[in-house]
Amino acid sequence: MLLHFVRTVFANVSLDRDRPREYKAPTSQFVRYEFTRAHLSQPRFRDKPFDSRVAFPPKGRNQCLSAGREADKWPPYNSSTAALKNSIDAWLQHLVRNGDLVKDTQQPPAAAMVITAKDPGAAGNSIKIVVSNVREDVANPPNKIFDVTVTETDTYTGLTPATIKDVLGTAAGGGQKPGLVFISSAAAPVLPAAGTNPLSTDPAKATINKADATPGAFDVTAKRGGVDGALTVVIIKDVVGQTFTLVAVWTKNANAMSPAAFSTQFAYEIVVSAPPGGGALLVPAPGTLVLAGGADAQGPTPASTVVPANP
Repeated sequence: MLLHFVRTVFANVSLDRDRPREYKAPTSQFVRYEFTRAHLSQPRFRDKPFDSRVAFPPKGRNQCLSAGREADKWPPYNSSTAALKNSIDAWLQHLVRNGDLVKDTQQPPAAAMVITAKDPGAAGNSIKIVVSNVREDVANPPNKIFDVTVTETDTYTGLTPATIKDVLGTAAGGGQKPGLVFISSAAAPVLPAAGTNPLSTDPAKATINKADATPGAFDVTAKRGGVDGALTVVIIKDVVGQTFTLVAVWTKNANAMSPAAFSTQFAYEIVVSAPPGGGALLVPAPGTLVLAGGADAQGPTPASTVVPANP
């Protein structure tokens, strides 16, 4: 594992050391290093997961990996043997001692806003926000605008006609794993046919076909009313025996957004609030963020993330 770690690090190092690089550690951990005059800067950390990747080590903003003593914040390190931990510590200490691993002097970006799932529960952990095309608003310079896509994908595997109502619920927010849709038909569900089923009308709903392609396996209804409910699509797949997978997807795009407009345009799915410590909403940095921390336990909690500001 240590050899893999070392190879992974240096596979991302080139002689062109005057531009930022990204190092993708094993298990898709994410670290940003910068090379300047043959020196490898310290990771620049965010205090929330970014694109569902965890900073290594995720101890806070702009923290120094001091002689290897912070390696315990890297999850694979904690599951390693004592001998391997000692080897990793020794390697990191060597990098620090030789000046190859030094603290980054640049300050991390300010927070632009906090995004929280509209509904509590683990389904919020599948909400993805993509910010792109940050640019000057030519109609109102020097303000900036940006494009946004918000997507939630709820995947339910191993469902059967006998369990689908218990899992998805028969009302909004009900069931063992509430999400974008619930089962609204009164009759007992039957095995569905594979296919893609867009929801329509208001409240948005769809009737899923039976395995013989006739209507009436069960009905699904969006978690809330409003025109945005019709942006939901339900996909039935992996129909084997009496089991199947149901995937519910909601996605919406909006262009030329200001921070204030963003806070209202996606109100069906998310709540946009001021950054930690208060203050005005700022223009977010381009990138992909995935909400985290949502749970379905008693007293369910909504997923959320802190969005970095555009430099």
